[in-house]
Amino acid sequence: FRLTELPKNKDILVIQAHNIDQVDFFIPNTRGEYILKRSGSSIPMSERDSQHRAFIVSVGDLPENASVFIKMKSDISLQFGVSFQNFQEL
Repeated sequence: FRLTELPKNKDILVIQAHNIDQVDFFIPNTRGEYILKRSGSSIPMSERDSQHRAFIVSVGDLPENASVFIKMKSDISLQFGVSFQNFQEL
């Protein structure tokens, strides 16, 4: 999916699911380089961007017109929600 305008005052991207083995987020920095951030049920909490049961990644300082890429790995079929939130909404 692609968003043409990011929501204001939303600094995290949340994947709402519990059965995804691995989620790779490719987040652009201000220099246009992509940073890999991992989450998922097979990724230890200590290696995640946020130690939360949902799969969360910080997107606070995205450049204008940035693309965020998400890659998922699971052994079963998936249904999930994607939302932009701030930490107070969790």
